[in-house]
Amino acid sequence: MCYPNPRRRAKAGDISEFISIFDEEFKDSDKDVIELIESALGKTAVTSVSSKENPNIRPPKGSYKPHYVTGYDAWLKNKIEKENYDKRFPDFPSEACENIIKTYIKVLKSKPYNAIDFDPSKPTKLKDYDSDYVLKYAGAIAVYYKGSKIGCIGGFVKSKESYIYMETCAIPKHNCAPLIFTKSNVEFNHMRIPHSLDEDTRKISGNGSRTDFKNTEFPASKVSLSEELIRFLIDESTETKEDPEIAKDVIREKKVKQYIEDFKNKRKDTKEYSEAVTFLKTYFDKSNKKKIEL
Repeated sequence: MCYPNPRRRAKAGDISEFISIFDEEFKDSDKDVIELIESALGKTAVTSVSSKENPNIRPPKGSYKPHYVTGYDAWLKNKIEKENYDKRFPDFPSEACENIIKTYIKVLKSKPYNAIDFDPSKPTKLKDYDSDYVLKYAGAIAVYYKGSKIGCIGGFVKSKESYIYMETCAIPKHNCAPLIFTKSNVEFNHMRIPHSLDEDTRKISGNGSRTDFKNTEFPASKVSLSEELIRFLIDESTETKEDPEIAKDVIREKKVKQYIEDFKNKRKDTKEYSEAVTFLKTYFDKSNKKKIEL
């Protein structure tokens, strides 16, 4: 009864010992010990439940809180149930979609990364896991390096077709620009883009948030995601988190917001205004992308 539950598995010995003591104490009773336990349990009401005993209850709809599970199969089951795909799109995921996601996981669980799955039933901090790389399964499957997110992958349905969604860190050696992988036909984009910049009215739309990540989505049937490309993304993203000299060159949301504030509020003859306009016009321009033959 206890053994299938990882948290209770460790207590199985204690429970067995308790039953043995109970059996010894009531060995002269006319009633069977199991009957006595059943009778006691029948008169017992549960008045409280510890969050540690059952920590992984799905949050209510509208709470926007992640529901973590462990492993690909549990993630897929949760995804299908949450999106009602079993009734709306019973063919999800397509074979191509599943192959891409499983390849991503396989690479991360292989050397040199040796990623392990996050266990939502344990209070262990990510940095205390036995591997520097940890996979967290929620809406998407996110990979963490030493406690910091460096990417993710997931599947969803768009236009009745299985799509792949991915995120990766912005890479300073490529000027934090979105990357185009020509051989794989994968093109990353900015997460959020400030646009409709009007110098006369000082108005600008969008907020440029999450600039330290880039994302992409594509039909799973149209792309072959190679292990080489996956390793490139993981290695480059890891370096961004690991090397302080590289990390300081990441273009972060705080910097973008400062440029937006300077554009809106600084006098036009100031250096701050000029730099803000130049950055906002060039960095987020659609042509500002780097091509890599992968």
